[in-house]
Amino acid sequence: MFLQLWYTVKNSLRSKPYIYLLILLTQIISLICVFLCCGLIFNAFTKYKEASFENRCIYAEFINVYDDSVSNEEKFGGGMHYDEFQKGLESIRELFENNKANILVHGQIKLGDKYLSVSVFYSGITGSDYQPYDIVATLDGYNTGDNINIDGTNYRIAAPSETSAICFPTGDNTPPSVVPCNIQIELEHQPTYKECKAITDRITMLFDPINIAEPENLKLLDVQMNNTQVALSAVMLVIAALNCGICYSYINGSRRKQFAIYKICGARACHCFAVCIAEAALYMAAGFAVAYLIFEYLLKNILISFYPNIDGVYNAKLYVCVLCAYAIITLAVMSCSTIKYARTPIAEERKRL
Repeated sequence: MFLQLWYTVKNSLRSKPYIYLLILLTQIISLICVFLCCGLIFNAFTKYKEASFENRCIYAEFINVYDDSVSNEEKFGGGMHYDEFQKGLESIRELFENNKANILVHGQIKLGDKYLSVSVFYSGITGSDYQPYDIVATLDGYNTGDNINIDGTNYRIAAPSETSAICFPTGDNTPPSVVPCNIQIELEHQPTYKECKAITDRITMLFDPINIAEPENLKLLDVQMNNTQVALSAVMLVIAALNCGICYSYINGSRRKQFAIYKICGARACHCFAVCIAEAALYMAAGFAVAYLIFEYLLKNILISFYPNIDGVYNAKLYVCVLCAYAIITLAVMSCSTIKYARTPIAEERKRL
């Protein structure tokens, strides 16, 4: 089988090498066009939405504060202290780059025998007029302007709080005994897939949250592709059709005498068919490999520089899907066009010779 396949390929390349070179070239170009169009079509039908808060927010939960079956001591007693949490938070903030963020951390703090709700706010977008040791609080026995000692540090109550018992509006002087329960990161702009994944992966690695929610990054738009994408799609289809036309017309016209010789020498129809399919699969695999290397290492970064949104499209799953689809279509067309020649009776083959 393999010797016959090698003989077939060698004989074909020796007799008409330009035909096979043209077949391989059209396969490579058509596959590169497929890769280009995958990204361009994705970019045409998707757009980052800047509007709602939900589409700019990443949320992670560390402790289930609503679990009434567990006491406060059990829920918050063994939780992460804020000085340790803040080190990890600084590592996360480094990922925002030019995309500013407001960060809101909800937690609990134990003052005396009571656990009080706490909010910590980092105002990366809106800014803050509060001083470092100002707090916003609504506590029994305290009024605006009073001082309160928490973990050995004096804080001044600058205003009453409407959302929690104590709010630290600057974030940088939060007492270490605060136990963070969840974090809400509001980005200034809609995060890209790459930004969102980097942030959520860092949160998961540092804090191992029990729940994490990403924004709904992409919203499908009812728009048509622009002229460039339509033109590239048309070029891809024309080249693919030209590739199939040249390849299978040549094969159908040149394999008759070869099949006749194989059959007269005792080969069965299925054996002739398998040799022909194996040859087509060999050229198809070579064409895909060359197309992948050219696109991955020469063209992909250029395309992404024009359309940054498509950075996450080109992964192993896409390439495998394109390869499988291309293989199925190629071998299916090849099978339909060659099976009738493989089944031709030997008597008719003798007449042709």
